[in-house]
Amino acid sequence: MQLSSTYFAAFFHQPNVTQRLGLIRISVGVVAFVVLALGFDTAFTQALAGIVLDRETIPRVVMATVPYLTWVQVLGVIAAACFALGILYRLSGGLMVLSLGLLGFVDASLAPEPWAFNTHLLFFALFLICTQSADAYSLLKPSGPISELHVRNGSAAISVMQLYVAVLYFQTGFSKLLHSGPDWFTSGDTAQFFMARIGTLIGVALANIPTVAVVGSLLTGLFELAFLFVFLIWYRATPVLICVAILFHLSMFVALGIAFWHLWILFPALFLLKRTP
Repeated sequence: MQLSSTYFAAFFHQPNVTQRLGLIRISVGVVAFVVLALGFDTAFTQALAGIVLDRETIPRVVMATVPYLTWVQVLGVIAAACFALGILYRLSGGLMVLSLGLLGFVDASLAPEPWAFNTHLLFFALFLICTQSADAYSLLKPSGPISELHVRNGSAAISVMQLYVAVLYFQTGFSKLLHSGPDWFTSGDTAQFFMARIGTLIGVALANIPTVAVVGSLLTGLFELAFLFVFLIWYRATPVLICVAILFHLSMFVALGIAFWHLWILFPALFLLKRTP
């Protein structure tokens, strides 16, 4: 099946919907499993260990959950595994979302500068729960015949998840433009500062080459601001666009040690596996 020329034309006509929903479900479940198993960050780990700083500044409702976080984490890990395997996927997916949401809320309340980097997992899981995403690549047998309505709903769910990613990139670039102005992209000062301050060995070395920071900042701005529009207008270019996105994140990891893997590892199932084999 040929890809539609624009995003809007493909909204209800995504190819290979059943198989792709199954692969996206597996991807989201595996990512959630790893995130829940490893914990969120230092503040979250401290909370699990019962070490909470500045207790007076933390809401009581958050403090009340601390003794139970380990059980919530274990429940979330089990639910994520069941969700990935397609076992009672609506129930296990709901429990996974509740676990991720609660632990994310606690983590944001404990961290000095919270960053909700797993929000996309919550939304994607909800979309997958609301569709027949366990009719392929599931340990359990399909629930029954797949109607045209379910295919259209599944196609719409895939399209909305894709749009979420595109808007996320645009929001990131627009935020830089709004708060720092074009100088963020043209001076390279921010990139150079962070490579020197928190960068990897390669990043620290590159920080000594101002041209690298300037070119990297320009390419970052071009990528983040253009992603949404290219995606909407030139939908057939999505495979190239996603390959560029993955290379962008890999370069960030090499220079700054920022992987953001829990987003781009979903891209193959969400964007690239389109044509029916």
